[in-house]
Amino acid sequence: MDAAVPRRRTRVTAVALVAAALMVVGALAPWVTALGVSASGLHRRSGWIVIGAAALGAVLLWLTRANRGAGLFPLAGGAAAAALAVRERNHIAIALRGAGVIPHSSVGIGWGLDLVLAASVAFAVAGALWLAIVPSEDRAEAVVPAEDPE
Repeated sequence: MDAAVPRRRTRVTAVALVAAALMVVGALAPWVTALGVSASGLHRRSGWIVIGAAALGAVLLWLTRANRGAGLFPLAGGAAAAALAVRERNHIAIALRGAGVIPHSSVGIGWGLDLVLAASVAFAVAGALWLAIVPSEDRAEAVVPAEDPE
């Protein structure tokens, strides 16, 4: 089956799987730092939700990759995780402003949250690309060249 999968579909699947892996890395990395101490997304439920969205979306994409609708899984998982990352960034920024923390001081948003946001968007875009590419490839595969009548 894998040998029959068109190259573009394979590339989009690879991008989606890499994006899902980066979502997990971001969930484990620092989401907020303060005076040399950091907290990952796992200190709140949000990090676990990101890991679940990445894992579920990637596994379902892989298992259903022969179907047209397989791109819905990374699209939904990526969009949900991206929305969650934006919410968490805003929550942290508001909390820091409320505490009177000076921006760009030793307290701020960690790189893990930024990675979650970027990787989640990439995951969702890969899902959207899958939905756009697969139907056009299925139509192209359905076209059979006419035989030459002699």
